[in-house]
This record gives sequence, C-alpha cells and structure tokens, in this order.
Amino acid sequence: ATARRYYNPESDQARGVYIALLEVLLRPEPPQPVRLDAALAVLTRHWPHIDVPMALDLLPPRTLLVDLLPLLNASLQHHAEVMRENQVMHNLARAENLQVRQAHAREHGRMQRIDEDFLCASCGKRIIAGQTFAVYPDGAVLHHRCADHENLHISPITQENFLARRKPTYKL
Repeated sequence: ATARRYYNPESDQARGVYIALLEVLLRPEPPQPVRLDAALAVLTRHWPHIDVPMALDLLPPRTLLVDLLPLLNASLQHHAEVMRENQVMHNLARAENLQVRQAHAREHGRMQRIDEDFLCASCGKRIIAGQTFAVYPDGAVLHHRCADHENLHISPITQENFLARRKPTYKL
C-alpha cells in the first residue's frame, strides 16, 4: 500500500518505488530472510508499474519458472494486445492514406477538352491549343496567366470558396 501511494509514473525517482520494494524483499540485510513469495506477489500484482526486466534480474537464480507464470502470462497478453491495437491503427492509417490518394488522383485526373471556340473565363479571349491553362473545380477554364495563383481555391466566376464545400473523402 505504501509503494502504491508513492508511485508516480511522471517522476523518475517515484517510478522506481516498486523496484526499491523488490530490492528490500529480495536482498535484505543479513539476519532477514529473502521473501520470495512476497516479491512474486508484488511482481504479479503491480507488473504494469514495474520495469519487468530489471525486476527479473533481482530474482534469485533458484526462482522457479512456474512461479513466474502469472507475471509472464499477464505481461505477454498485454504485449499481444498492444501489438494488435498497433496493427489496427496502422491498417486504418493505410486505408485512410489510400482513400486520400484515390480522391487526390480522381480530383487531379480530370480531363478538360479545349477546342478553338473555348474562351477564358477571366479575360474572355480564346484559349489556343498549346497554351497553358488552369481548370477550376467548377469547370471554369482560364489562361495560366489569368489565373490567380494565390487563390486557386476560389472560383473566378462565382467567387465560391471550394475549400469550404469540401467534405472528407475518406471513410473509416
């Protein structure tokens, strides 16, 4: 109970309180006996707050593996859960990435056919084949020099902000 009261995961000094308790139990002053059962109980009950490899180094060599099974089972089960959770998060991130890339390709893969009668939405002059031009999401076509490169997200015709109407393209 005292170790639990002094344990603080934020403080390096207080984080080692369980290791200090294990040292007292496993490496007592000479007239005191080693209290292996109490140390194993502390390890089994409070293993999430303990540096397990450091604690295992404190155990006497005669410690039986069967005595460590509850600790090892809990620790391995926790590790497997963390691994599964990380795999799920990784796969969700990959799926979101693929959906965003697909939406990006769909958005940037549009084609606009320009013929000799096509007029620039900004200056009203014809767009001649071979000239560079810009196509806005609402279909407006402008000469490259007529496009406002600072505000490509705003329609030159309607002044609509395309970013305001954008919805997330990914689904989780």
